Amino acid sequence: MNREWLPYLLLVLLAFVWGSSFILMQTALFDDNKEPVLSAYQVGSLRILVSGIVLFPFALRSYKKVPASAWKWLFLVGFLGSTIPAFLFPTAQLKLPSNIAGMLNSLTPVFTMIVGFLVFRVTVRRNQVVGILVGLLGAIVVIAFSKQGGAFTLASVGPALLIVLATIFYAFSVNIMRHRLVGIPSVAVASLALTMVAIPCGVLFFMTDPLTVLETNPAASKSFLAVVVLSVFSTAIATILFNRLIQLTNAMFASSVTYIMPVFAAMWGFFFHETFSQAVIFGAAIILVGVYLINRKPISV
Repeated sequence: MNREWLPYLLLVLLAFVWGSSFILMQTALFDDNKEPVLSAYQVGSLRILVSGIVLFPFALRSYKKVPASAWKWLFLVGFLGSTIPAFLFPTAQLKLPSNIAGMLNSLTPVFTMIVGFLVFRVTVRRNQVVGILVGLLGAIVVIAFSKQGGAFTLASVGPALLIVLATIFYAFSVNIMRHRLVGIPSVAVASLALTMVAIPCGVLFFMTDPLTVLETNPAASKSFLAVVVLSVFSTAIATILFNRLIQLTNAMFASSVTYIMPVFAAMWGFFFHETFSQAVIFGAAIILVGVYLINRKPISV
């Protein structure tokens, strides 16, 4: 059976799920009147805690199958690829417009290529460099016309740098999964990595006194529900799918999902009565061309 279509199906599915992250984080952080509800620390720590709980049964079934040499890499994947970004993104989105956050998130494939080349000795071909640049152009077009946030200002530099930092951590995590965890099933990687980091995140979450927020803020239930949905779909399930995508293709192709995410972020915004421009379709076409160029020839490792 020909399964050449499977990586592209996973890529689109991941973009669909992860594209909802901005709406869910916004719902968790603010109520309908844009008043704060949960803190960035509460959103980040609860997200990892719930993800770890959901994947714990899979971790119990998988831990005996993992060689001792892989545990340090699993921890780094959970820490660099999930925990740190889980805190950096909501912290940045307290002040950063969602459209700028989405555009900066599209830097992930760029840093994946750079980290792969500098640290993991990955050979990068000319068509892949061109594909990254084309995809980034498409992402900029999508963000520019999606009208999901305000203009970039000097006050946004600090929060913007937090997202740039998150994409660098993503790049390390993606390359570690591709080059240090080869042969380990994607479910095992996701469940063990997230379960390990869920414990300290759970301690941090309960130190933030969430019960007081739940008792005193009428919007807290909705915010907590948003984090739970974010945890189950955008973290637990999506991490399994993403790990599988890396195993099927290469680090740069998998990370190119961040180019397509802004397209679905705009679509999610449309369902939440935000404006949606037809220029997004043009940007999406450019993005897909970039993804094709990245995947046209595999990276030599």
